[in-house]
Amino acid sequence: MTHPPFFTSAPADGPVLVSGSARFRDWRWLGEGGTSTVYKAYDDALGYDVAIKVLRADRLSDPEQRRMLLPSLSAEVVISRRLRHPNICSVHDLYEGEKGVGVVMDIVEGSELRDWMKSNANALLDTAPQRLDLLRTLTQTLAVAHREIVHRDLKPENVVLRNDNVREPVIMDFGFALLGKASADSMVWLSFRYAAPEQYLAPQAVDRRADLWALGVMAYELFAGEVPPNSLKDVKQTGRVPRIPIDEIEPPSRRNAAVPPALDRIILRLMEYEPDRRFQTAGEVLAALDTVRLVEKGWVGQGARTDGRRSRAIRVEGGDYNVGSNAGSKARKNEGTGRRVRVTPFLIDPYPVTHADYEAFAKTTGHALPPLPHRNTGNFASHPVVGITHAEATAYARWAGGFLPTEVQWECAARGGVPLVEYPWGSDPPGPAVANIDGAARNTTPVGSFPLGMNPLGIGDLCGNVWEWCRDIYDPDFLRAIPKDVVDPVNDGPVGPRVLRGGSFESLSVQGRCAFRNWAAPDERRWDFGFRVAYAADDDGNPTA
Repeated sequence: MTHPPFFTSAPADGPVLVSGSARFRDWRWLGEGGTSTVYKAYDDALGYDVAIKVLRADRLSDPEQRRMLLPSLSAEVVISRRLRHPNICSVHDLYEGEKGVGVVMDIVEGSELRDWMKSNANALLDTAPQRLDLLRTLTQTLAVAHREIVHRDLKPENVVLRNDNVREPVIMDFGFALLGKASADSMVWLSFRYAAPEQYLAPQAVDRRADLWALGVMAYELFAGEVPPNSLKDVKQTGRVPRIPIDEIEPPSRRNAAVPPALDRIILRLMEYEPDRRFQTAGEVLAALDTVRLVEKGWVGQGARTDGRRSRAIRVEGGDYNVGSNAGSKARKNEGTGRRVRVTPFLIDPYPVTHADYEAFAKTTGHALPPLPHRNTGNFASHPVVGITHAEATAYARWAGGFLPTEVQWECAARGGVPLVEYPWGSDPPGPAVANIDGAARNTTPVGSFPLGMNPLGIGDLCGNVWEWCRDIYDPDFLRAIPKDVVDPVNDGPVGPRVLRGGSFESLSVQGRCAFRNWAAPDERRWDFGFRVAYAADDDGNPTA
């Protein structure tokens, strides 16, 4: 078949059928957008109704644009044929006829995701499970699509819910994706509300990470009810791309109690300004989402002195444990050499105390908030509280019905019952998906952001994020000198520096080892010093600091 004049060449993968008006009948207008008009028509060749998306005439008036855009359509038909997927709208053929020039697509009966979001705007909490399922499905679909193509204009209006079912999303307009490769053209047709910074600043360099940014903005809107402040929604008016650090963006969990810190972290990381700091593939995002569990009653930021907080603590069974190190060259002299100690059962918080938790304590008791004005509680509510002295941490722990863990308790809890394991999760050193340490982030992260770094007991944030105050006075020889018959050893010696464990976001990986011991003056305030609370396992034997 000879191509009509607009379609000057076939794609390298082979010829594409160019269909004229004679093949279609019963034309019905469906809608119109910035680049095209959509019709419904009966396809005599396929034997069912199809959608025909026709480029607007003004998009083809410029010869140079026409030269670039129309061959792209032909290539996209071939790509779409290789992307058969239940959540991608299939593009069958090219169309050129009395209606104009465009593509022949499946018709998807349903409504736009935007309509669903509007009708459920006041049900963010109740519909959180559907929203998470939707995000996972869209991410899985992008993982498949990105083998062949980048969408470039992912947005709620380009997602149709088949039969109005939010669990059956279909991504539209992959057949028009390459229309955005020309920089001059992309300034006209693109929806900048969901566009990545590079789509405005360097559109010819756009890759799949721009789709991941759009996914992040959509996810933020899905769970928080509005687009984030770093959206490019006003860029055409201002000519300025907002550049806001993600740790200064209010996380979705502040507007939706069902959102756990891990999901906050995923969504915010998708929207890192620099593409290299985002997730690099949809597959990585999907793996992270698979670890997310919605909050049923909420742990983070509850800020109430109730039995509910203690009830969420993790039990560490009593028995004989190894403390210290057999790490060879990595070990420091003060770590000891794997000494056997005996502890009684106790409970410990699964995460460090947060800013929201501490603020509730301060309001109730009259204690002052930590003097760190740049740490706005609204932005850091689910992050570990920092800038706390040892005495302040002890006061909070007593108020919460517990105590600061001894360093032996902390180390036994960190290892999760695995003798002399190097890190809470095992022997492998931490990577950026496992712990906030060694440059994984530039600041603290919401507690629970690294579920892959949890230990076997389900205790998180034991490596990195913040150093954690322990009860003990620091003595470099303490672990080696513990008598054999002592139960629950603790160094309650004279006044001196206090023990810190776990490493922080500023630490090297080696400092996040379970055996690594640090110390500081008890009145020292640091923006990477925090703490967690331990509790007695029963009514007896509750230590006091």
